[in-house]
Amino acid sequence: LFVYNLSYLSDDPNKPNVKDSNPIPPGEGYSNRGQAGFGHTVNCARGLLFLHTAGTTHGCRVYDIKENPTQPKFLFHTGGTGGCHDSMVQTNVDVEGEAKDLW
Repeated sequence: LFVYNLSYLSDDPNKPNVKDSNPIPPGEGYSNRGQAGFGHTVNCARGLLFLHTAGTTHGCRVYDIKENPTQPKFLFHTGGTGGCHDSMVQTNVDVEGEAKDLW
C-alpha cells in the first residue's frame, strides 16, 4: 500500500503534469505502508479503504482513512475465511424492515 501526496501535482488545467515529469519527489511525496499482496482490487467508500486479495486465505483488510488518509488506521481483517475478491458499501438498505447502512 503506497500513500501518495497529490499536492505535488499541478492544479492548473492549462499546465498539467506531462508524461515522465515525475512531480512527486521520491522519499517525501509518498510512503510505503506495506501490505504486499493486498491489491487485487481496492475500494474506497464512506471513509473506509478496503484492500482485497483473491484466492488466498488472507481475506481483506479494512482501514479508516477519514481521520488521516496519509496514516490509514487498520480496523480489521477477514483472514482465515478465504479470498476477498471485492466489496461495496450500500446505504439505506432494507434489512428486515429497518433501513441500514452496510459495508
